[in-house]
Amino acid sequence: MAIFAHAIVIFVLASTPSMAMQSGARKRPRTVGGQREVDDSTTERLDQLETQMSRLQIDDSTTGRLNNLETKISELMERMSRLEDGVSAIGEKTYWLSSNNGQIHSRYDKCSVEYAESFLHVLTSDDLEFSEKYGIYWEERRPTGKRISLNMNGEELVKVCDEL
Repeated sequence: MAIFAHAIVIFVLASTPSMAMQSGARKRPRTVGGQREVDDSTTERLDQLETQMSRLQIDDSTTGRLNNLETKISELMERMSRLEDGVSAIGEKTYWLSSNNGQIHSRYDKCSVEYAESFLHVLTSDDLEFSEKYGIYWEERRPTGKRISLNMNGEELVKVCDEL
């Protein structure tokens, strides 16, 4: 009986690898002509990766939109630079009004600021009539809008007008 049991064990051990090969249950893919076989899940995953890569590629319309955005950003930066220059000019005129007491020698000392609904002008004596040293004018854009004028001679207030 011991010989019969050994014969059965040897038969089972010898037939297990051949049965596994016949059933198609392989643990590693075969190499055919230098290329490995891949199963369906690997092929499916590769297809998903290719789809994701195609979504990441930039087409011509995206490039055009990026160029338009760059143009708008550069225009905005230019406008901000002009606004900073205007704010700087207003600061200089404010300094003149507060500290120079009318001692400005340039003939073209004028600052105008344009707002959405109004204008603000700061003028020095070369732009004004008579003996006034400074003038500040604010006016609305509407034809029937208000206009406020303030003229100073040194530290003394000369004239204030509120016109409709």
